Amino acid sequence: MLIVCPSCASSYSLTPEQLGAGRSLRCAKCRHTWHATPADSLDEPVDAVMTKAADTDRARDAAVEADAAHAEMVEPLIPAEQQATKSLKPSGKPKHRAAKKPRKPFKVSAGLAAAAMLVVVLAAGLGLRAKIVKILPQTAGLYAAVGLPVNLRGLEFSALRSELLVDKDKAVLLVEGEITGVAAQTTEIPKVTVSLRGPEGREIYAWTSEVGRAALAKGESTTFRARLASPPGEGRDVVVRFAETAPQAPTH
Repeated sequence: MLIVCPSCASSYSLTPEQLGAGRSLRCAKCRHTWHATPADSLDEPVDAVMTKAADTDRARDAAVEADAAHAEMVEPLIPAEQQATKSLKPSGKPKHRAAKKPRKPFKVSAGLAAAAMLVVVLAAGLGLRAKIVKILPQTAGLYAAVGLPVNLRGLEFSALRSELLVDKDKAVLLVEGEITGVAAQTTEIPKVTVSLRGPEGREIYAWTSEVGRAALAKGESTTFRARLASPPGEGRDVVVRFAETAPQAPTH
């Protein structure tokens, strides 16, 4: 089917599987972005290039989440409890007050004590967050909740983008971006894992790609590029993270 850019009238040839029920497209010529549906298509085929806009903020957030994947979700340290108050109705007959029973000594539960200790650790270790998270992985979620995320990797993604290219009647998904060293020491760069997700956020395909440099010092940056030929038509967004295990071979 033929899709025409409403801004500059450039035309692009897509298959019904690639367009699906509709998706956001970006014109390779004028960079205009619009939402195209099958109803917008024409019948005449032409050779051209179509690009798909990516959600760069979500991809970058996903990279941070991948580095803290071992962190557990933590319940509130001190859950709020509702106390019910009984209403007292006056009675015509006097009542004898029962003798007060001696109060039981207050006991601190092990869970509450551990939670209090965890708060002390967090407050005392604001300057040593990375070391604390390595020892107590469950603290990563707490630091992130108060706006102090911990980057154990020492590397950050930026300028992430993905494009769906149609070249010689063959669709190619291109994902590229930058990696910057943020640790005090030189950090080795692992392979990059790219995940293609469907409409409900479920991963439908993943592959890995090599990075051009082996390591980065603090403040240094490098770029990476990953390509996937004939990507699944149901793909909707892309998530980028650093590979942790032995990866599969990338598809070019």
